[in-house]
Amino acid sequence: MTGVGSVTNHFPGWLYRPFVDLGPWQAGGNPVTLALQMASHALADQQSRVMQNTGIALPSFRRTLLRATSLTRYLVDDPRDLDETVRTADWQLLCDHLDVYEQLDGPQRLRTLWVLNRLTMHSAILRYEECRRRRTTGQPSDRAADLMCEIARISLFHDGSGALDLTGLERLEATAPLGSWEHVEATYLLAQTSAKTLDDVPRLVRHLDTHLASIEAVDRPEHDRAKLLSRYHRLAAFLPQLTGDLDGMVRQMDAAESHCELMSRDEPHTRADWELFRYALLESRVKERFACNDFPGAERYALALVDHAPSTPNTWLTLGQARIERSDLEGALESYRWAALLGPHMVAEAEFMAGQCLEQLGRTADARNAYVRSLTADPLAASSAERLHGSGLAGANPFLADWVAGRVRDMHGSNGREADRPKSYQAYDGVLGGRR
Repeated sequence: MTGVGSVTNHFPGWLYRPFVDLGPWQAGGNPVTLALQMASHALADQQSRVMQNTGIALPSFRRTLLRATSLTRYLVDDPRDLDETVRTADWQLLCDHLDVYEQLDGPQRLRTLWVLNRLTMHSAILRYEECRRRRTTGQPSDRAADLMCEIARISLFHDGSGALDLTGLERLEATAPLGSWEHVEATYLLAQTSAKTLDDVPRLVRHLDTHLASIEAVDRPEHDRAKLLSRYHRLAAFLPQLTGDLDGMVRQMDAAESHCELMSRDEPHTRADWELFRYALLESRVKERFACNDFPGAERYALALVDHAPSTPNTWLTLGQARIERSDLEGALESYRWAALLGPHMVAEAEFMAGQCLEQLGRTADARNAYVRSLTADPLAASSAERLHGSGLAGANPFLADWVAGRVRDMHGSNGREADRPKSYQAYDGVLGGRR
């Protein structure tokens, strides 16, 4: 096989190798990449346990990663579309399974879908399952595959593709046995969507109750119960938060942390479980401390998060925000530089925030360059364009000023139409340590 060197010649390619071609991962410090590696290994070794955690991974992540590293030859929506000359052994194995997907038994099919899920190839999950169902009409339903399709639909929705449709999850909630994996995960996703997307407290209460009842009916090792209960309490913390009960939110998060510490770490799959769940827990605890206006506590948890997942760019973005709230602009700037270095898919966000810090520090030329890098990474980074245009940072060079003015006009439309709603980072209001 050829072309392998070109993957690892790029630092991000080396850092995220499994997402490029399922090749060997020589790095570490990223629970999401570890989860993909574990899924790929489980496909090769049918005795290995699959990490069946329904974290939402967005398809745009892999696309942005490959474009940012110029590895566009790997930019396929179906693994079988990748040129055979650059397929690794693990990638070829996945293709072999997809070649005979309709003939796979249930466990093999589920392992195959998990690799697609971890690769963020959610549209491929729907295509293969839709084709299989058309050709196997009359056979019993495969609830596990049904759940994988619903996870794929929610992921695509959060990535801006398709409408939110919860009917499939609601059907699983109504028909899957209490305590089954399908019922536990369906009720979790329904509760999560009620809290994070719909902001619907009555729905959240209803689905949380059903989710907890399903967890209590689970007949699995203590490790599995601990991780499910940790995730439950982390999600249940939304309820008191939405109703203004901050003390109740903290109690739920304390319970989530206690259960997370009960998870086993003595085998590869349990260790990987713990790494992923502790990552999510620490991230949530930072947000909890923000909600309580406890900025020193937020920074402590953010530092623990970076220590836990040092090659994950999100952790550095989180630490940057915590340092901003502590008025440590130099420390925040260093965090955003690490985020940009470790996450080519997050350069626009990291450089925009770096520009905000640099402006406050009076380093206008460096701020200008950061905003330009943000726009280069994401031509729709509206706030970066507006900062360059409105602040006059681009004025020193008439060509840059003209280009930026044109970008702002294009984003708002020639007829005065408002630009599309900015992403969360683009709508940042410049707190920069000022909230107390």
